[in-house]
Amino acid sequence: DDFSNVNVTKEPFTVILLGNNEGLSDSIIVASVNPKTLRVTMTSLARDSYIPIACYSNNSRDKLNHSRMRGRQCLVDTVENFLDIEIDFYFETDFYALQKIIDALGGIEIDSPLSFAGSFPIEGEPNEYETVNVPEGLNLLNGKQAVTFARERSSFGSGDFTRQLNQQYVIREIATKLINERNPERLVSVLEGASKNLTMNISVDDLTALLGFAISETNSSQLDPMNTFRIVQTQVTGDTPFINGMSVVLPYQSDLDEAKRVIKHNLQTETELLEETSF
Repeated sequence: DDFSNVNVTKEPFTVILLGNNEGLSDSIIVASVNPKTLRVTMTSLARDSYIPIACYSNNSRDKLNHSRMRGRQCLVDTVENFLDIEIDFYFETDFYALQKIIDALGGIEIDSPLSFAGSFPIEGEPNEYETVNVPEGLNLLNGKQAVTFARERSSFGSGDFTRQLNQQYVIREIATKLINERNPERLVSVLEGASKNLTMNISVDDLTALLGFAISETNSSQLDPMNTFRIVQTQVTGDTPFINGMSVVLPYQSDLDEAKRVIKHNLQTETELLEETSF
């Protein structure tokens, strides 16, 4: 419900991608898509970002993912205020939706810098987990392995900030697999298989039209899909102090300014020509 009236094959739009765990949004990625320039941006926000929460009294500060406990709209409003943009669509999943989507696609290729073992929650069994191994190097990972890769932070030096980029990596590979299959109807069947575990306010008609547009553009391009579409990745990192007994992330203003600049530039409807300069 509440579908946006944006024409996704002709107008720039934004979508917030939320990965939920026990009522909190552990993964928060804001994407913008400009079908005119074939440019996509992905901006990761730390779940522990200590920022003003839109639905709190006096916009008092808290961890960003805590806003999801007040409702999805509270989180969306908070991100809109933080990045000074409007969010057109949301796409919210849990671990199992992502697992089912990847398995329905026959797995995705992920290049992991190291091997590690992680725990994967068993669906329908609270507090029960199974061990999942992720091998080092470029491998075809199944759904559970890919989700485990996207969730891992302790094995990587930069912790949650590396995890954010790995989550973007997984999303990019899912998109590549869908485009390479050259079949918009495949997207419908993939989403139907995961429908119990995802919520979105972008219509299936819009999604299939968007995938059809992407396939058409890559068919007429000499480049592979992820070079036909220019993807710009950013993240808002920060200091990690303890405030009120919580480990939080105080966003760097430079990261925030750069994320705003990249997103707003991508949402422009008119091409901006650079000033001429001499060599």
